[in-house]
Amino acid sequence: MDPTLSVQQLEGATVAVVAGDLDLLTVPDFGQQLDRVLLGDDALFILDLSAVSFLDSSGLSALVTYQKRLAERGATTRLVCAERLLKLFRITRLDQVFTIYESVDAALERVA
Repeated sequence: MDPTLSVQQLEGATVAVVAGDLDLLTVPDFGQQLDRVLLGDDALFILDLSAVSFLDSSGLSALVTYQKRLAERGATTRLVCAERLLKLFRITRLDQVFTIYESVDAALERVA
């Protein structure tokens, strides 16, 4: 299933909700969608992966790439994901790279 991306501004943050698969075949489309979102200048970017049904190494690589791009411009990236995806982040040790929350509300509560 091709990924969809819906974006909203909440409490000074850009929140992008991703649904569908993030894999070798769908990452290019996801990247194009995300590029449009990154044009904004918010300091906080929350990527909600709760509705992602499948995530492979290509999807993980894309997330790392965008996190680095945001960090280069001084923005912070926070991820929201369900337990099933959190296991993948732990196995790959990417939970050490990303700040991960259980909900968008939890990620927003910690906005300084």
